[in-house]
Amino acid sequence: MSNNPFQIKRPNFIIFTDKDGTLNLEDKKLDNVFKLILSMNGLVIPITGRTVGDIEESLKSNHLMVPPILIGDNGANIYSTTHKKFLIQKNIR
Repeated sequence: MSNNPFQIKRPNFIIFTDKDGTLNLEDKKLDNVFKLILSMNGLVIPITGRTVGDIEESLKSNHLMVPPILIGDNGANIYSTTHKKFLIQKNIR
C-alpha cells in the first residue's frame, strides 16, 4: 500500500467531461447520472476552461456531487477537492 496522501480508490472507469457544454443536462438528471456512475465504481472528472473554484462552486450551488478531482483553466490546474490542495498549478498567459 502506498503512502501517497492523494491516492484514491481505483475506479473501474473515468469519464472526463466539460459540464457546461458536453454534459448539458438539468441538474437533477445530472446528479442522478453522477450517482449512477459512482454506484458502478466510476469517476467523473470535470475539465473546463473556467477556474476550479468556479466549477466547484457551480456544482455545490446546484446541489451536485463534487468529484475528488477537478481540472480547470483548460488543463493548467488540477485540484483535489478531497485534500483542498492543487496537485498541479500553472499560470496561463
